[in-house]
Parts: sequence; C-alpha cells; structure tokens
Amino acid sequence: MKFIGLTWKPEEVARRFLETHQIPWPNGVGTPSMVDALQGAAPTLYVVSPGGRIVWNDGRARYEHATEDLGTRLEKAIQQALDESEQP
Repeated sequence: MKFIGLTWKPEEVARRFLETHQIPWPNGVGTPSMVDALQGAAPTLYVVSPGGRIVWNDGRARYEHATEDLGTRLEKAIQQALDESEQP
C-alpha cells in the first residue's frame, strides 16, 4: 500500500506544509496538469486499487476535506481496494 500526494503549488510552499503537518509519504510538486486531469482542482483524496481502479474519492475538489469520520471512510475504502486485489 502506498500513499502519494500531488500539488500544483511551488516546492517551497509544499515543503513547508509537509513539514508542518509531518506528512511522511512521497509528494509531487508543481503538477498542475496531473491535478487538473484527476479532478480539475484540489484538494481531493483517491483510493486506487493495486489494479489501478479508483475505488473511492472524497469528492471534495475545490473544498476542504470533510474530516468527520474521514479515517473510517478511508479505512473502508482501503480495505475495499485490498479485497479487490485478492479477487481473481
């Protein structure tokens, strides 16, 4: 399982955010075309199965993440992606 972050913001701005929030996973900076292709704007969250299928997204592009029960929703989505990878 891997997490990755993408942002269109400059590296200096992204680095400060990552350090402030102690985000340990890899992050791509200056990626406006990728962010645009995924949702049109950010922030948004996706869970992608090992097979490459998007199994969940928070649908919050252009808005702040809905943090209520976010951990629970992410756990369910990650489990769904893992279960899907175990099916033939």
